[in-house]
Amino acid sequence: MTAKIFFDTNILVYSGDPSDLHKQKIAQQVTEKSFQENSGFVSTQVLQEYCSIEIKKLRRDPLIIKRSLSAWQRLEVINITPMIIDDALEIHLIYQFSFWDSLVISSALAARCGILMTEDMHHGQTIQGLTIVNPFKE
Repeated sequence: MTAKIFFDTNILVYSGDPSDLHKQKIAQQVTEKSFQENSGFVSTQVLQEYCSIEIKKLRRDPLIIKRSLSAWQRLEVINITPMIIDDALEIHLIYQFSFWDSLVISSALAARCGILMTEDMHHGQTIQGLTIVNPFKE
């Protein structure tokens, strides 16, 4: 059985960012595999952050962002609920992650994912059965 994978914002951004071709290739490979296996998840938070970064930081054309967003919506999208927010606060208190990272973790747990793909957290750490994986780590 294929593991369910939750993607953090940075993986989505790198997949379309040609400024780092190595990271772009890896991000494209892991996301494409999840499309093929129907195993990928994101949250409404991740999609919002993705749009914000693409607009503000990378200054991409909004029409290109809309096309990319449409593609990311082929992944299973977890809607942030009050329960997910409450769980995120608990994760924040226990593990000392930022609230926003805790919300990503909480969303991944709500989706019953086994892997959280991100560059920003502690590679190899497991939280309630969810393993954090940095796909760029050599």
